[in-house]
Amino acid sequence: MRPRMRDAAREGARFVFGRPALRALVVSSIMTGLFQLGPIFVLIPEIARTRLEVGAGLNSLLLGFTSIGMLLMSTFLATRHGLGRKGYWFLLNLLVAGPAMVVMGVSGWYPLTALALFVWGLNGGVHINMNQALIQMNTPNEMMGRVMSIYMLSIAGLIPLGSLLSGVTAEVIGADGALILAGVVFGVYAVWAFVTQRELRELD
Repeated sequence: MRPRMRDAAREGARFVFGRPALRALVVSSIMTGLFQLGPIFVLIPEIARTRLEVGAGLNSLLLGFTSIGMLLMSTFLATRHGLGRKGYWFLLNLLVAGPAMVVMGVSGWYPLTALALFVWGLNGGVHINMNQALIQMNTPNEMMGRVMSIYMLSIAGLIPLGSLLSGVTAEVIGADGALILAGVVFGVYAVWAFVTQRELRELD
């Protein structure tokens, strides 16, 4: 990394992690990449194949329910310009993802798994839209590029690592067990964030 780029990255990280609300938003993205997106993308196809015993068509359709949920929620939020207490709703939304993943892990019934993925997609629509909105609303223009780069790295950059960790865990306790474990870990984090992240909860 060239010195100028390194200095810009360091300045952006210092800005983000020096502000509790922005730090909490980036940490939530890190946890999402590691314990939501990574596990879901690698484990759901395996669960569909081995536990639900469906073919390629119904297997791929499962993640389609996630996309539908995310699209519907994103469309809904786009019409809610005056939504207040965004930080509170963002943190409350985090509490949904973990239980939805646990349901996916224990379900042996295709419609229930599809419903859980649809709910998880609704949850993802809230997370992505509100996370970006809260970051942009609380970041000065001169820091926007650096902060958004850190945000994108914190979520998209950690999906492969989350998938790798989930794959290794699945080798030991099975795909369903690995998904349940990821859901529990994220659920514990979500409760902790909701209780402790006062600065984020008060963002509007």
